[in-house]
Amino acid sequence: MSSIFNGYHPENYAGPRIEEGEYKLWIESAYTRISQAGNELIEVKLMNKDRIRFFYHIVKNDNFNATLTKFYDCFGIVRGETNFNNWIKKCGKAFIAKGTPRPNGKQYMEIKYLIIEFRNHSMQNQNTTVTPSNQNNSLPDNFDDDIPF
Repeated sequence: MSSIFNGYHPENYAGPRIEEGEYKLWIESAYTRISQAGNELIEVKLMNKDRIRFFYHIVKNDNFNATLTKFYDCFGIVRGETNFNNWIKKCGKAFIAKGTPRPNGKQYMEIKYLIIEFRNHSMQNQNTTVTPSNQNNSLPDNFDDDIPF
């Protein structure tokens, strides 16, 4: 028997765990494919700082333009950029949570939604006005205007 096995003892080999919450993600790759339903889609492979990978799908359907625009804005990609090589290493933010249980009973963490941090898109597209979807002209009930300066 080889001496390389001397001192071996079983150890837990589970990788890093991830909790529900907001995470920065980097684009590792992107490519087109066909969904099980026969729709064209863009599959984006993303990775967090712990090297945990996630997939994000942008399906060619009625929501395609809105979904792709949100993706561009989240990752700071120029709207309309179609060269996937220019997407690589771009950083964005997403909310990660447990997904729907699979038929085998397993449940995995997945991207629930992208988080858009304010970016000025006026230079990218002069015909587009970006407004937050949750824009509200009233102040929250708990707003304290006692500013210390």
